[in-house]
Amino acid sequence: MFAGQGKDLGLSFRDIEAMAEAIDLAALSAGPFSPPPAQFPLPQATWHAILRSRRLRVFDWVIDAGFRLLNLLPRSNEHFLALAEHSDLQNKYAVARKLWPSTRENLEDFEGWLNAVAETEILLVELREPWPPANSPESVSDIVVPSAGVRLVQIDPSTLDLHHSIPEFSLPARLAAAELSSLRLRFPERSPVSQDALFVPGSGDEPEGFLVQIEGVLVSAVSAMMHQDMTVAQLRDRIGSDVLANLIQMGALSRWIS
Repeated sequence: MFAGQGKDLGLSFRDIEAMAEAIDLAALSAGPFSPPPAQFPLPQATWHAILRSRRLRVFDWVIDAGFRLLNLLPRSNEHFLALAEHSDLQNKYAVARKLWPSTRENLEDFEGWLNAVAETEILLVELREPWPPANSPESVSDIVVPSAGVRLVQIDPSTLDLHHSIPEFSLPARLAAAELSSLRLRFPERSPVSQDALFVPGSGDEPEGFLVQIEGVLVSAVSAMMHQDMTVAQLRDRIGSDVLANLIQMGALSRWIS
């Protein structure tokens, strides 16, 4: 009896796994919703509701990962579903950058601040994409390079404070509009001024990464490493031991292996 029950339960699990794979394939691929597969005799309306829910899980993830501005913008979920009609969602880390151009249409952007906040939040989402862990240098003679995914970016530091002031959760349309108006009142009375920052993605199952504002000497050193060999000792002489140690600790540098 138990063996038979176990066999039936195993088949049930396989069916569930097969349906989950079919849902992901249909929901995350670009295009309109497809009919339900023949092996899953569901009403088409039910199948489409499942696919829509699966797509919106990606939308919710993008917000949770850092793109909070979407909580305030009108019809942002509709813009997202429209995006999915012509762009696949397999790489969820790239969705925010694809979504922003259509979402910002018809929005007044005071001095470019909405765009500046969005750019910073898009970077926060992209930080979540896992990259291989850094291969830390072992001696001062090791040649070091920026770790995989590390790059120089530009943000206005004020956008990080503005990001943290935006609600993390979705709001009814009326409250979202009020929060957007409140956000605009918090914009500095100037145009955004981009400054250099170091983009250091994380690794592992739940990567978060670092977005670190940096200044001239370190900017110059990072740029130089992208074009010429540099040992740990040479980099230490340029930026100092403490800064070097911090870069290694956050995984921004890797030992170059020929």
